[in-house]
Amino acid sequence: MVISIPSNITEGSDRSSNKEFKRFFEIALGSLFELQTQIVLSFYKEYINKVTLIGLEDEIKSFKK
Repeated sequence: MVISIPSNITEGSDRSSNKEFKRFFEIALGSLFELQTQIVLSFYKEYINKVTLIGLEDEIKSFKK
């Protein structure tokens, strides 16, 4: 999942138009939201603690800007 985010951005940057690049960037953004959901679920399943959850969510928020 995580690797698909930069992979889609890279693939889109090699396309011939801005419209295609935007499409791949939107796919990458969708993957970022999926990752955020998986992180929250990991917290609820107690795979990660609250400090880790907050740190990971802060990192994700920095990508959304």
